[in-house]
Amino acid sequence: MTRRHLTIPVLALALVPAACGGSGERQATTPAKSQPAAIPKELVGTWTTQLRKADAPPQLQLNNPFSLIIAADGGIDNAPSFTLADSTEAIEGETTTPVFKADTVTLRHEGCLEDGVGYRFYDNVYRYTVSGDTLTFKVVKNACPDRHAEAILTSRAFRRSP
Repeated sequence: MTRRHLTIPVLALALVPAACGGSGERQATTPAKSQPAAIPKELVGTWTTQLRKADAPPQLQLNNPFSLIIAADGGIDNAPSFTLADSTEAIEGETTTPVFKADTVTLRHEGCLEDGVGYRFYDNVYRYTVSGDTLTFKVVKNACPDRHAEAILTSRAFRRSP
């Protein structure tokens, strides 16, 4: 093949991204990502629960009460935040950015401690129910091997703190 024959296919390939919207602009045929719902107002605030020894994985220290703080800000870039805390402070790796959709919450980038590895981050999903001043969670998907947040969130109901 001569040099001239290579030029035309190379030029054609170079122009393909521009013809396909490679400029970074959204194409009219590309569906827009749906924006997650804002934090439901009835969830904003501090919630507390007490765990029993039988509720906790072996490595989870029972520093009761456990708190859940759901705030409209305070997260990364002042995004909403979802923080699990024990009686003394926020639990390391357990402040996440929540994404609410219908009756589920996805905890984005939840920190999970893995032996010999350190922290890995997962997007874990829970279904929640609010009834008056009571908040309960059920796991939909949780990839954290330590199961700490899952145990705290799903073992007992949370009560709204004054």
